[in-house]
Amino acid sequence: MDEQIVEDLLYSEEKIRDHVHLRLPETQEALRFELRQKFKINTSYCNSEIKSILEQGYEKLKIHFAAKATDLNCYFKTRKAKIPIEKGKRVDGLRIIESYI
Repeated sequence: MDEQIVEDLLYSEEKIRDHVHLRLPETQEALRFELRQKFKINTSYCNSEIKSILEQGYEKLKIHFAAKATDLNCYFKTRKAKIPIEKGKRVDGLRIIESYI
C-alpha cells in the first residue's frame, strides 16, 4: 500500500483495513452486482437518493466509508442533472449515461 494512502488514512488500523477491504476484487464484484441491480442506465437520481442507495450497499458489504453521490462515477459514466421534485423546485443529481461495470 502506498505511503501517501496510509498517511491520508491517519495511520488508523481500522481505516486501513476498510480501505483494503473495499479494494478487494471480491468486494468490488459484490458491490458492482448490487449497483447493477439498483441503478438503471438513462435514469436520473437526486444526490440524496444516490447516497442512500450506496450507503445500503456499503452497509450490506460491511464497507465502513461514508457514501457520496460522486462515488457513483467509479462505476457509471454520469452527467450532472437537475431533478424536478415539487412545485417547480429542482435538486442536484446525476444522470447515468452508461455502465463501466
